[in-house]
Amino acid sequence: MFAIGIILAALLVLLSSCTPPVVMLVNPRNGDTRRCSRAEVGAASDDYVEATRIRACVHQWRSLGYVESEKLTAEQRAR
Repeated sequence: MFAIGIILAALLVLLSSCTPPVVMLVNPRNGDTRRCSRAEVGAASDDYVEATRIRACVHQWRSLGYVESEKLTAEQRAR
């Protein structure tokens, strides 16, 4: 039973580390920028909760046409 607890704890650490602490998004049509980070989504004592909030923030802006800044194409960057 102890081993399962350790495995679950390690899994949570890995999952929470998948989301960077700050994600910058850009609207390729007009250059407007948005930021999803701890400051924008609210700090949480649990890293997993915080990472989930940041992912939800990113999803919200993606649904409105924003793209992560590092995923912009060369053409989009030139605008």
